[in-house]
Amino acid sequence: MVFLKRSTKRGCFKYILVYFLTFCMFFNTSLPVLLAGPEGAQVVNGQVSFQQSGYNTTITASDKSIINYSSFDIARPEIVQFIQPSSSASVLNRIQSANPTNINGTLLANGSVFFVNPAGVYIGAGARVNVNQLVASGLNITNSDFINGQYNFSGGNGSVINSGDISANEVYLSDAEEENPSDDFFISNPSDLFTFYQEGFKYRLKGEIEYLGRTYLEIDIYPEDLNKNYHTVKLLIQKSDDRIHSAEAYGKQGANHTVILTEYQGRTEVDEKTFVFNATDHPGVEIVDTRF
Repeated sequence: MVFLKRSTKRGCFKYILVYFLTFCMFFNTSLPVLLAGPEGAQVVNGQVSFQQSGYNTTITASDKSIINYSSFDIARPEIVQFIQPSSSASVLNRIQSANPTNINGTLLANGSVFFVNPAGVYIGAGARVNVNQLVASGLNITNSDFINGQYNFSGGNGSVINSGDISANEVYLSDAEEENPSDDFFISNPSDLFTFYQEGFKYRLKGEIEYLGRTYLEIDIYPEDLNKNYHTVKLLIQKSDDRIHSAEAYGKQGANHTVILTEYQGRTEVDEKTFVFNATDHPGVEIVDTRF
């Protein structure tokens, strides 16, 4: 009798579940969805407001805003968008958690977005990031340094790994193991983009590709120095004029860095007066001519 009694309860639960699901389908409702997104936000500096609607979170932040979070994850298909006063504006998102930040959804911003989490920052394969500038660090930064534009990172041991699609004018990924390329590389000094490959690299022409209606030569470059932080650099050369379109460095720990040239300004005319010292504009200045 006990067995029959339990069987009857299990059967009743089964029918109740079926009726509930049928109700949801008939009335076009859905089961509750657990969202990730930023949690436990505390504004430390600046004017910041939050608005959440379903999967979308909008954060409006003034320049040099600083926000501390208990966690900040973006799951698929969530979208987190930062609205900033200009493309040069920046916002610091400091995650104070023992767990890494996981970005697997969409991150949008019209300015510079900083993520610091001493436990690490992971950008997943399905993530889409479209910002003006992205800084992600497994270290920390003080409030005063950020506000004053002194980007000194320290005090963490988290890793920063990117496997997603990042579209940005500038990308900086740094962790405790300093995944960033060395100072002689074009990521740290973009002017070296046109000369860095002249020595110490091997080349392989992969062929031609069509992109946005133009034909590009795809070239893979491999550093001869195996101690470099990157293993491959992919160059796209516009076939019509031999100009570099982009360079992407693939880091050994999964952090990739891309530089895209959107405009060339060569042979700019400079007024000859630029190189002439006008004494009337600088009264009290003594000119010493050391020529012989």
